[in-house]
Amino acid sequence: MGFSPSEHIPEYLSGESLENLNQQQRKLFVEVWEEILNYLREEGKDPERRIGYEDSSVRPMARRIFQVFEHFWETSQIVYELTPKHADRFIEQLVNNRVRTSGGKEYSQSSKRKFVDALNTYFDFVGKEWSSNISFTDEKPALGSDPFRKEERIQLLNASMKYDSPPNYKNVSPEERARWQQYLAQKLGKRKDDITPDDWTQIRRSWKFPSLISSAQDGAMRAALIERLTTDLLDLEANRIKIPPEVAVKNDSSWEIELSQRSTSLLNKWLSQRANKPKYDGSDKLWLNREGNPYCSQTLNPLLQKLVDQAQSITSG
Repeated sequence: MGFSPSEHIPEYLSGESLENLNQQQRKLFVEVWEEILNYLREEGKDPERRIGYEDSSVRPMARRIFQVFEHFWETSQIVYELTPKHADRFIEQLVNNRVRTSGGKEYSQSSKRKFVDALNTYFDFVGKEWSSNISFTDEKPALGSDPFRKEERIQLLNASMKYDSPPNYKNVSPEERARWQQYLAQKLGKRKDDITPDDWTQIRRSWKFPSLISSAQDGAMRAALIERLTTDLLDLEANRIKIPPEVAVKNDSSWEIELSQRSTSLLNKWLSQRANKPKYDGSDKLWLNREGNPYCSQTLNPLLQKLVDQAQSITSG
């Protein structure tokens, strides 16, 4: 039951891809499929700003979305729109390795994570809420041993925007101001008497931790990778970080981290601030800790715990 020469074969698919559908079903799905592709190209990357994916990114994401449809078609469930229940069942099959490659191999953890990303984008397209309760990563997360749910990642990012940040200089008592003056003196390497209100303002506007947390979430980065990142690896015009073989942690091949528009914006803000910080003079490392050293697991894990504690206090408050 192949396609006739006169039939339209959807982009990124083949005639064999739709063998489970009859002619009427195919025509209906082709209309749905073209709407999905248009969404991915025109606004899929950042719907609020109507920024779409490049074709090089559309193809793999579209293929993963189609594989979810195909999975249900092969079990005699002909659907034209995926529901959160479909997504949950598909992810469960991924966890149990019942969904496999065309060659019969198990998908890698990285590939499984990309299925989750593709489904998140699909549900943005149809306007439905969905969040996987399962996180896939082929390496220990850089910022802690436990994966975070979608809402927890947002809370963590919000906490990073308040972490290590003093209150407004004018809104504290003399006693509290004195304690913060002492803390900022240690943090900035200045004498306590040399701390100015402008120092308070600059610290409150720091983009270092938000850019680190957001980028780490996008790339599911390990601590070792965060430690190795340098400014020349950033390609913010293309919303990506290029990882060459000598920087990659677990293999010797090059790859790319695709950044959200949010992370790109935060990194641009951080790079502007970073250029004015003497600590970074002569260093190409993207982030340095208080002592002027690249972050590693020994410094990232305590940072994560503090952010988790702050996120919990913000939520409970």
